[in-house]
Amino acid sequence: MSREELEAEAASPSTTPTRLQELANSYPKLRPLIAMNPATYPALVKWLADLNDPAINVALAQRTAATSSSPGGPRRVSVMGRSDEASLPTAAASARPFASEPMQTAEPVAEPSQPSTQTGELGIAQQAANPNRTPLIIVGVLLAVIAVTLMALLFGGGNQSDPADGAGQSDSTAAASPEDQGDAPDSQDEAVDNSQDSAAEDADEIIAYPAPDTALVSDHFVSPSGNIACKLGSEGVTCTINAHAFADPALPSCGAGPTSLTATRATADLDCSAAQVSGSGATSLAYGDYATYETFACRSTESGIACWNMVSGVGFGIARDGYQISLTGPIDPNNFPWN
Repeated sequence: MSREELEAEAASPSTTPTRLQELANSYPKLRPLIAMNPATYPALVKWLADLNDPAINVALAQRTAATSSSPGGPRRVSVMGRSDEASLPTAAASARPFASEPMQTAEPVAEPSQPSTQTGELGIAQQAANPNRTPLIIVGVLLAVIAVTLMALLFGGGNQSDPADGAGQSDSTAAASPEDQGDAPDSQDEAVDNSQDSAAEDADEIIAYPAPDTALVSDHFVSPSGNIACKLGSEGVTCTINAHAFADPALPSCGAGPTSLTATRATADLDCSAAQVSGSGATSLAYGDYATYETFACRSTESGIACWNMVSGVGFGIARDGYQISLTGPIDPNNFPWN
C-alpha cells in the first residue's frame, strides 16, 4: 500500500481495531494518527501512551481535548439493541498496569457520528436531525488541521522512506491487541515455517528401496561363514571382509589383510581408514535373510553380502572375489559380475 493509503487507514474511524493494532506494530510513524483515531480502543491508547513518544503525546492530548469539547459528555451507542456508554478511560483506569489483566469487552464497534433510525421495509438508514451541529463541525475541523500538521511533521522532509517498509521502529514490544494478547505478530509465520521444515524432513525420509517386512532389526551381524562382518548406524553401514582374493586385479584393496567398504546416504566406496568390523558378539545373518537399522539395510546370500541406504539407494556388494558399488538401489549378490 502507498503511504497515503496507510495514513488514511490509520486516521479512519471505520478501520477495525485489529487493523489498527497491526498498523501500530508495523509502522511507527502512523502511531500519532492512530492515537487521534476515535476508533482506537482503550488498551491500544494506553500502550501508545506508555511509549512516551513526543508526537504521540501531542496526539493523545488533542484526542483528550477533542473528546472533552464534545457536547453532552460521553456518547451512547447501540450495540445489538443494548445501550452502552462509549467514552475514554478514566484517570484511575489509565493508571492500572496495562498487562495485569485481559480486557473483558466485546468486539469493539465503530461508533456513528450521529444517531440513525431505520424506516420502511428496505431498512434505509436516515440521519436524525441534530439541533446543534456547530460544535461538532468545529471539532471536526480542529481534528483535520491537527492531522495535516502531524503528517507534515512526520513525513515532510528528512527520511522519506515508504512507511510500508516499517523502518524506524524503535521499540520491541508489540502493540496491544483488541483481546490484550501478547503473541508476537510473526508467530503465525514462524509456525508456517516450522510446519514446512517438518514436511521437508519427512519427504527426505521416504523409503524408496525398502527391505522386506520380515527383515531382522540389527545393527551388528556376521555372515554364516564368519568371513564378512557388518556394522549399521544412523549415518552409514560398514562391512569388513577378512579373507579375499579379488578376481578383478583393477579392484584396489586395503592390503593383504581385512578390507572394508562403507556406504552413507550419499556415497559408497572402499574405506581403508574405517575401523575393522569384528564378528565377535554379532548376530549371524542366515543366507537369504535381511537386516535393517534406521534407513540402512543389508542382504546375506551364499554369493556375498549387499548393503544400501533405503532412501537414496546408495550401497555396495562384497564377496571373496570382488566388490561392486551402486548409486541406484541394492545390488543382487546373485548377479555379481565375477560369479
